[in-house]
Amino acid sequence: MEQPEVAARAPGARGRAAVTVPVLIVVALVGGQLPSFSTAASLWTLGTGIVLIRLGLGDRASRRAAARPLGPGALWWLLPLAVFGGFEAVTFALSAGDDLPTFSRLMDPVLDRPVARSAAWFAWSAAFWGLVRR
Repeated sequence: MEQPEVAARAPGARGRAAVTVPVLIVVALVGGQLPSFSTAASLWTLGTGIVLIRLGLGDRASRRAAARPLGPGALWWLLPLAVFGGFEAVTFALSAGDDLPTFSRLMDPVLDRPVARSAAWFAWSAAFWGLVRR
C-alpha cells in the first residue's frame, strides 16, 4: 500500500507580514509610551534588539535573498553617514551637552509626544528586523 505524500507549505510573504507587522506595532506602542532617555526605555530598546537579533540568527526566521554587492558609487553615500555617526559618537562620549547636542537631543522636542515616539519605534524596529533577516 502506498503512503500519500504530505507536504507542508511554507508560509508566504503575506503570512509572515500578517504576524510580523502587528507584533512590531505592539512593540512600538509599548516603546512609545516610555519616557525618552529613561532607564525603562533603554532596557526596552536593549531587550527588543536582543530578541530581534536572536530571532534573526535562529533557523526559525526565513531569510531573504542576499543583496547584490554595493557598487563604487555607494562610497559617496556611506561617507556622510560615517562622518555623521562619528560626530554623534564623539559628541555623546564627550558629553558636550547643549553646546554641541547630539541628533538624539535635537530630536527630543519632536519625539516628546508618545505618538511620534511610537512611529519612530516602529520605523526603527521594522528596519532592524529587515537587516537582521539578511
